[in-house]
Amino acid sequence: MYFPKSRFIVFALFILPLLILTDRVSAQLTIIPIDSSVQAYFGSQSSAYEASDPTGSTWTAPGYGPYTVGSPLPNLPAPPTPIVYPASAPNFFGPTGHASNFADPLPPSAQTTASSTIAMYASGSPSVVSDASILIPSWNLTQGPSATGYAYDQLDFVANFGVFGGVLGASAPALPLSVSGNVSAGSTDYAQFDATLQYTWQPSNNTAFSATGPAVPLGTLNYTFLQNGGGTFSTTINASGSLSAAPTNWGLLEITGYMWLAGDPSSISINSVVPEPSSLGLLAIGLVALGRRAAGRRAAR
Repeated sequence: MYFPKSRFIVFALFILPLLILTDRVSAQLTIIPIDSSVQAYFGSQSSAYEASDPTGSTWTAPGYGPYTVGSPLPNLPAPPTPIVYPASAPNFFGPTGHASNFADPLPPSAQTTASSTIAMYASGSPSVVSDASILIPSWNLTQGPSATGYAYDQLDFVANFGVFGGVLGASAPALPLSVSGNVSAGSTDYAQFDATLQYTWQPSNNTAFSATGPAVPLGTLNYTFLQNGGGTFSTTINASGSLSAAPTNWGLLEITGYMWLAGDPSSISINSVVPEPSSLGLLAIGLVALGRRAAGRRAAR
């Protein structure tokens, strides 16, 4: 299985301190990032070069694009499906993010590179399901002027958030992304981006966020962008789709999905356009980080 499950250390040691910080916190709607995992797949020179993060994955090249929207790239390992909790491997990214960097072995003028950072985001003053989301602080796929063949970079991910203190409402969020780059002048040249984020709710009533009922799909958000032909581009794209309200006031909110960039030949960059988290959000993030470090020390003993 792509995201294997392993023994999970209860996160009560860092959720409980947040609950007792003040008398009013227990009644305040709160989202806490718990765990996450991402795997990256990169290819260039059509099928000539492939690499993954973590290393060791193998797959068949997806063939020439542009590709079907609303789907992962053909032939690559499948993204995770809910529920994946705990997300034990690989590449925890959390609120601080995880970076993947690739470069094929060609000279600079013909080289293709990809660099991505993915992160979890939880609003410090949440009210709706989309106040938990996936951020892309930076992501680019760049082919040199003499690069040959198509190139791509796909991220498969899962992110788990703990929710308590109230019910998250429904939403149809924009969650905008900035898209920019350039495409060579050939009639079949292109740059493309696609993403799907699936939201799922797992009812719970304890600080370990163990299941107390069946998982409930809340909806899917999609992004798509395609630039055909030559020239530069710069725009903002919004998510399409809507999310239902959480059915209970305590539970695990999970986001699973994929994102990919592709081009032939081109350069394309993506980054999230988001507000800064409030002080309570930063406090929750800090407690999660401390909890993970403490859990790691205990597991190593």
